[in-house]
Amino acid sequence: MPKQVTIEVQAENYPWRGRWTATFIDLRLLRVYWDESTGRIRVLLENAGEYSEVNFSKVYVNGTLDDAAVVPRGTYGGQARYPIYEISLSGIYLSKPTAMLLKINTADGNSFELESPFEEIINLFSIQWDESTGRIKFFVYIPTAHFLEKDIDITFDEIYVNGTLSDVAFISRVYSETYEIVLSKSYENCPSHATIKVVTDFGAFCERTDYNLLY
Repeated sequence: MPKQVTIEVQAENYPWRGRWTATFIDLRLLRVYWDESTGRIRVLLENAGEYSEVNFSKVYVNGTLDDAAVVPRGTYGGQARYPIYEISLSGIYLSKPTAMLLKINTADGNSFELESPFEEIINLFSIQWDESTGRIKFFVYIPTAHFLEKDIDITFDEIYVNGTLSDVAFISRVYSETYEIVLSKSYENCPSHATIKVVTDFGAFCERTDYNLLY
């Protein structure tokens, strides 16, 4: 089964052309959860393609076959836009890995390489300097949090300002999928710009630069 096909139709006696692209399978990494008490890792994937049923065959972790991984037999979560699958890796990790490369093979002959930390799953917006406190605050939007972390708040492992690791003063969940983060450092004057990078506990990250911190 191909991952994707593009079909183009040209009419012979009429200036008309039609073009369609169909994506059958497109696996994307959503979460990499590490359980501190057991050392086990489970991975959540979504298939953004049009073929609703994915049959998994082999899972490789950092180039090594995990032949004892528990591959999914059904979908996970009922509110997702696309089908979500959970894979439980067999390895025991005494400390949380900082990076992980997964290779997922499917029974139809496709292969996907998915890497953590990863981006494109969260968004950062509205970076502001609060004149009354001198602190920088911003919002992080995680669209899948309203059903994947419905009852448990997300932990943010690292936050950088202009390349320097920063401490956090306050984190609040203002909506089910939106967090407000206030940094602890106080600036007497409004900075000319701020480049914020946020890394979540499940390995997703985003980065944004804003040159106007006054709103």
